[in-house]
Amino acid sequence: MKFKKYDVVIIGAGPSGISSACYLSEIYNRVLLIDRQYFPRDKTCGGAISYKSIMLLKNDFHIDDSQLGKKFFGGAIYEKYNHIRDLNSNQYHLRMVMRKEFDQIILNKSIDHGVEFIQGINIHRIGEETGEIWIGEEKIIANKIVIADGTPSRMDKTLDLSNTSKNSGTVFGYEYNVDIELITNKQVLNLPSIYFGLVDSGYAWIFPKENYLTVGILDMKLSKKVLKNRLYELTRQMIPELDIGKIKLKGHWLPYDIPVKKLQSENIFLVGDAAGLADPILGEGIYYALLSGKLLTQALKADKPEMYSKLIKKQIGNDFKYGRLMRDVFYKPRITKKVLKLIGEHDQFADLLMNLVCGTISFRYLLFQSIISTPRVLVSSLFRKISAIKN
Repeated sequence: MKFKKYDVVIIGAGPSGISSACYLSEIYNRVLLIDRQYFPRDKTCGGAISYKSIMLLKNDFHIDDSQLGKKFFGGAIYEKYNHIRDLNSNQYHLRMVMRKEFDQIILNKSIDHGVEFIQGINIHRIGEETGEIWIGEEKIIANKIVIADGTPSRMDKTLDLSNTSKNSGTVFGYEYNVDIELITNKQVLNLPSIYFGLVDSGYAWIFPKENYLTVGILDMKLSKKVLKNRLYELTRQMIPELDIGKIKLKGHWLPYDIPVKKLQSENIFLVGDAAGLADPILGEGIYYALLSGKLLTQALKADKPEMYSKLIKKQIGNDFKYGRLMRDVFYKPRITKKVLKLIGEHDQFADLLMNLVCGTISFRYLLFQSIISTPRVLVSSLFRKISAIKN
């Protein structure tokens, strides 16, 4: 380490930590980013980059989206193994990227911004009141500390801050990657696919990348053993050429709710997954990881650190309330089946889902548009049935 004292030390070099480092380097001279792993490193993640994430990376970090993996203007929706429909957008797109590559791209940007990066070391202890950070026998001082080490956070266990696994809940998922050269079923390479109905309180996915296929599943309630078996079942159905015995599964936790306790103490702040910031319906966390670093910087730049929690609530938390409401209704098998039927038969519902995946609409907008559109859909379906009878 170059110094013994830093303006900011960020613990964890995922998207939230790197984002925080990039933004904070605009207002502080000594910014240190620490991660316990060596880069480039693999990270268990679906790797879908939403359109709103693409635009934030382009506008704030000057990263061209051509660097962010394979481009898609749509996706496919399944009920179990039955194809419901393809989703299409002429305006918005997604990128599918390996997190090993994505994190390295944005990490390089932070280093270009003058951020000091230290890798392969573990933090042993943090002095909440003093700003002291112990790395082995060595000690450094930080005026501000940012916890960005994912969920469940290792660091906030010793701090008076919210841990998402203690109060709001986490969801577990399994995933594996396979070289596309091993795939003979080219159907799964055409579009990113989401599979509802394989589990009751979650979904599965098959995401094609430039060189790999990412296959995964998550659920809020099932045991790890059952979840693993459901993923193997998906593989046997959709990618039968793969040898189940040779698949190397990786498990990971995701937050699915915003914490109800503190996101900050006087000089310590939680961002990204450590703060419980992930889409309540689909679990997407990259955008909220990037945004939380931006909001933290806005608060500190204004010399109002207490404003950070308020900004999170205003720009993320309030809308998540609508997302949680829809999630709790949608992830009931009978409701899921009916909603998928509406998506399959009516373009306006398919468009709403596509816009949700791209991140171009809020959960509030999604909820009220769904409520408004449903009566119209039912009436039009009734008239079609009446016309069919007359003919």
